[in-house]
Amino acid sequence: MITFENKIMKKTFLFLIILMFCGCEPMYKMKYENIVEEMKPNLQDKDIVCFINHLDSRIIDTFVIERRDDYLLYDRTHSWERINLKYRDVNKQSVIKYFEIQLLSTDRFAISYYTPSDNCKTFDLEVDGKKYSVFGLKNISSETNTLPDSLYYSYKEGILQYYYSDTIYSKINNF
Repeated sequence: MITFENKIMKKTFLFLIILMFCGCEPMYKMKYENIVEEMKPNLQDKDIVCFINHLDSRIIDTFVIERRDDYLLYDRTHSWERINLKYRDVNKQSVIKYFEIQLLSTDRFAISYYTPSDNCKTFDLEVDGKKYSVFGLKNISSETNTLPDSLYYSYKEGILQYYYSDTIYSKINNF
C-alpha cells in the first residue's frame, strides 16, 4: 500500500533526478587560451626540413618534424594550447640530435638550451632568396657542445638558420 509519505518521497526523488540532469551547470567554467594564429607554425608532423652548410654545400643536415598539439591544464579554470615541435636528425651528418620547441598560448615560447636574444625583437632575414621576420636565440648550455651557438627562428617557418663558431647552416626551401 502506497502511503502519502511514499508519494511525496517518490516525487521529491524524481524532481531531484530531473534537476540534476537538466538544470545543473558545471562548478567551474573552463577558459581555453589559444596560441594566436601569427605564432602557429606551418610545420606539420613528418615534414622534412633541410639545412645546407655555407662552407661546404655537400653537407646537408636533414630533420624530420614531430609535432604534437594539445591543451595543458593550468588549473580548474584555465587550459593553455600547446604546440610541441621536435626537429629530429635523420641523416646522421649532423652533430645535433634534435631541437625541441614549445609554444604555449599567448606569448610563452621556449627552445631547449636557448634563450631569446634582444628580448625576441624581430628583424628581417633573407634565406634562400626569401625574406622572413625572425628573432635570434643563443645557446646557454654549458653541458653540450653539439648544439649551435645561436639560431634564428620564425614563428611561421620554424628554425631558418643556425650558427656554429665556424659556419652557418640555412634552411633550404626547395630541395
